[in-house]
Amino acid sequence: WKGYQQYLHDSVEIVCTNYGPLGALWFDGNWSKREADWELDALYGLVRKHQPDALIINNTGIGEEGKLVHPEIDAVTFERGRAEPIDRSN
Repeated sequence: WKGYQQYLHDSVEIVCTNYGPLGALWFDGNWSKREADWELDALYGLVRKHQPDALIINNTGIGEEGKLVHPEIDAVTFERGRAEPIDRSN
């Protein structure tokens, strides 16, 4: 798992530093391993460090529609259904 985390963070840093200004980064898949430590502070910190104006979008998956899982997320998406109001209570 640690090896994958390093690969993910390295890949995000490459994208953020080698392709000019980015409008957004869309993260999808962490819903498939909810119990894991995704190190979101470090991951989203990389985005903010290199691309401070880029939106961070996270696919919350089925059953988590509209829930923010981190304060750095700018927008959420979900698998299917209709949009629900964003729950900013956490």
